[in-house]
Amino acid sequence: AAKFHLPTPLLFFLGYFADFLGWVFKTTFKLSYFNVLVLTMHRWFDISAAEKDLDFTPIVGFREGWDETISWFKDNWLPSFKKASSLTGISSKTQEKIDIQAGKKDK
Repeated sequence: AAKFHLPTPLLFFLGYFADFLGWVFKTTFKLSYFNVLVLTMHRWFDISAAEKDLDFTPIVGFREGWDETISWFKDNWLPSFKKASSLTGISSKTQEKIDIQAGKKDK
């Protein structure tokens, strides 16, 4: 599938517009100013102060840790899209996560 880039100011405008519509209709949309802000902010992590001040050395390097994280999410978090025998047709993995969050199953 082809990906495309939308200009950030357009996204903020759409977020404000969605917030306005949500206010008018007394509902909440997934698209909001706050969500656009969070999704477009720059994030970076620097451990140089910990390395210098605490003589910290990571046990797992960034690349190895990142690759393991991606692998774990693919195996344990992404839904398999195999429909369960439920009336809603929700993926069984998705339903398990819903049950865990609702406190119906042990973690």
